Amino acid sequence: MGIYAKYLLPRLVDLSMSNKETSRLRAEWLPHARGDVLEVGIGSGLNLPFYSSEVQRIYGVDPSLELQRKALKKATASRAKVEFLAQSSEEALPFSDGAFDTAVMTWTLFYTQPNKGVRTDKAYPQRWRAGCVHRTWPLPRSRHGGLAG
Repeated sequence: MGIYAKYLLPRLVDLSMSNKETSRLRAEWLPHARGDVLEVGIGSGLNLPFYSSEVQRIYGVDPSLELQRKALKKATASRAKVEFLAQSSEEALPFSDGAFDTAVMTWTLFYTQPNKGVRTDKAYPQRWRAGCVHRTWPLPRSRHGGLAG
């Protein structure tokens, strides 16, 4: 792993997603999560303080171990138990079907390699329970029309 991926990128991701607008949106939406939560792209754990006491367990998926190390510090203050999985979207989740009450994807770049035979729209939904609350936020648009963050 290069210097950029190990040291610079995790800090940039954490810094760019730590702002008033993203905090406002987290405070508005994350308290709706309930039960067992699958958070795809948990990153540095910026969502963790916003989950309510209605959340029992959070399974955070992220391919970056560096970001997960940052999230681990925030997880110790979380009311819910937090478990981390270091995997990309091409890999199957180690859970049975219907394992989650809530799925959260906030500002996550969801990518799979076409030659892996995995479709992004089919990668996770089978793990959600009936009535699962699913929240996905796209990357915000910058004032100049491109993606921000």
